[in-house]
Amino acid sequence: MFAARWELASGNWLTDCFEVEHELSLWCLAELKTGTAEVDDMESGVPHVSELGGEIDLAKYRELWGDWEGREIDFYRACAQLVNPLTWERVEQVCGPRVRILAGLLRDAYLHLTSEAIPERLQLCEFRISGVEGDGFRVVAYSPYDPLIMPEPLARALHYFDGRSTEEALEAIFKEQGVQVDLSLVRRMVDFGLLQACGEKNVLPVLS
Repeated sequence: MFAARWELASGNWLTDCFEVEHELSLWCLAELKTGTAEVDDMESGVPHVSELGGEIDLAKYRELWGDWEGREIDFYRACAQLVNPLTWERVEQVCGPRVRILAGLLRDAYLHLTSEAIPERLQLCEFRISGVEGDGFRVVAYSPYDPLIMPEPLARALHYFDGRSTEEALEAIFKEQGVQVDLSLVRRMVDFGLLQACGEKNVLPVLS
């Protein structure tokens, strides 16, 4: 049920993890006074031949490790001792405004993930029917790997979600089609990207 919303939240989570790891690595280098060589190497993003199983460049190796040469295990232990006691509030301070902004986006995505609220007005998203399943259809919206099995009467009533209020759409479906659509089912269709709030464009709304 939460697949579409989880996709949104997990994408932000992975971005946050990368940014936090990167910024904490830089902070450890600064706190342990390793110099600038390692920072330059990190920022270049290009691995050195010695990292790919080639011949070790001893001069570069000494430049990178500085005073920690020969004490590499101690260096990583020192990093762990610096990072382990940090609270999340302290992590945000250390990592700076970009991580704070990303963390805020992640919190919004989590609110959306756990929300059961229904937008006041809904409209259909792009979708396709990929096949027949029993007495209904296999409907694909946000992902071809996560179809929604939908009874035929409900599939034929989807066009009622045309921007009118959600309450009016449900009343019209019941009055004209004789189909009573439960609010939990509406929320599920929002989760799967089949319906979206009016004004949104292929993005699931963040709801509180």
